[in-house]
Amino acid sequence: MHNEEQQKSWVGPEHTRTVAQQITAQVEKIPLNNFLIGAVASVAPSLYLRLLGRQHDALFVGQWAPTLLLVGLYSKALTNVNTSQEPLVRSEESTQSPLH
Repeated sequence: MHNEEQQKSWVGPEHTRTVAQQITAQVEKIPLNNFLIGAVASVAPSLYLRLLGRQHDALFVGQWAPTLLLVGLYSKALTNVNTSQEPLVRSEESTQSPLH
C-alpha cells in the first residue's frame, strides 16, 4: 500500500508540469540559431553515411534535422509567448488609426 502511494506521488499532472517546465527552461537557454545550424550540419554526416552504404545510420542522423527544427520552433514559440507585452484585449484608443 505504501509503495502505491509513493508511486502515485511522482506520476500525475504536477510531476508532468514540473518536468515540462524544467525542459522548457533548458530549451530557452539555447540560442535559436543553434537549432538551425545543428539541423543543417546533420545533413552532411547523413549524406556521408548514405554514400558509405550505412542506410540505417544515415536515416537516423538524417532525422535529427527535422527534430532540431521542431525544437527550435518550440523555443521560438515560447520566446514569443514569454516576451509578448501586448494585452489580449485592446482598448478603443489603441484600435483607432493614427490619422484620427
